[in-house]
Amino acid sequence: WEIVQAGAAELLAPGRYRLTRLLRGQRGTEGAMGDPTPAGARVVVLDDSLASLPIAEADLGIPRNWRIGPASRPVSDETYLAQAFTLAGVGLRPFSVAHVEQPWRKPRMPGDLTIRWTRRSRSLAADNWGGLEVPMAEEQGVEGAVLRLGSGEEIASTDLIRVVDEARQLKRVLEAFPTHYPRHILEQAAIAGAFVPGAVDADLQGVADRVAERLDMIALEYERGWQGRITQDHGIRLARILRGVEEVRTLDGPMLRSGEARKTGSFTQSLMDNYGTPAMLSRKDRRQAIYGPLGLLRAILEEGEKGLTLQRYKGLGEMNPDQLWETTLDPDARTLLQVRVEDMAEADDLFTKLMGDVVEPRREFIQKNALSVENLDF
Repeated sequence: WEIVQAGAAELLAPGRYRLTRLLRGQRGTEGAMGDPTPAGARVVVLDDSLASLPIAEADLGIPRNWRIGPASRPVSDETYLAQAFTLAGVGLRPFSVAHVEQPWRKPRMPGDLTIRWTRRSRSLAADNWGGLEVPMAEEQGVEGAVLRLGSGEEIASTDLIRVVDEARQLKRVLEAFPTHYPRHILEQAAIAGAFVPGAVDADLQGVADRVAERLDMIALEYERGWQGRITQDHGIRLARILRGVEEVRTLDGPMLRSGEARKTGSFTQSLMDNYGTPAMLSRKDRRQAIYGPLGLLRAILEEGEKGLTLQRYKGLGEMNPDQLWETTLDPDARTLLQVRVEDMAEADDLFTKLMGDVVEPRREFIQKNALSVENLDF
């Protein structure tokens, strides 16, 4: 069987659909692809009723006799079919790569050959129409990891991949909020239910108290003491005294009722199930407390990056020629951004302010614009 994913399904007649924007050969089933698939081929919709057989890796390659029939009837019922089948573990094999290309018809140097491809992944985030790769470090971090919830439930393997995918989705939603809202506060507010439609209108003080409790949960013992109060615009003012100085964070009333807030609120039930009480991520001999989805993503990436070497450069002149080509000069991989100078005098003034010898104007500019910066690495 080939697994096909469709971006859109148009109802043409009862029981008849037109599927478009197809992703074919999903989950490693490209070997079953028909070209073209014959008319009248059977189609099965995969939904939550599909379950995996509880088969251990030690059972692979051993012939088994299976009986298949309605779950509502006993196994001895005549409606059951008997079938012998040996599981080979095809689903555990590495996926073949996709979109293989050789961008250079002639080698740039004798013996050089450049080949590119898109790596495929078992992560649900890889099943998309954008062709984006899931970070390899993230996959390696999930391998062998177990997330133990406060309820005692343990999540691993593909179930953990699903939880990590949800965390990544929530991170993208939180990135749509203005940058002056700290992401860790938005994360804990989401778990506390602050973005559930109608929650702040029903019991705003109760929501403020729950957010403050969540912030105390993730803070060091001597940095706790968060308190939530209602603001004039029906928002939440969060404050604590830290080393003798009051730290204040505000979740504005309009923001709590915005479209981004509603999207975030759709994650709350799942977030409460997974992070309502602190979870524990275990991998090999390491254990780490997890208080939210952003913390889970960081922990998974840290685990996946172990053994890797990261290099950072202040400027292009510090790179070796091959590094400069790979990161900046390769026309098949580089990103070019066009900069327009509309006012030469204003541009020269700003350049002098930022690069000149006088420190005070530069400090004022940074303080004024620090909270508004985006895409800093560009």
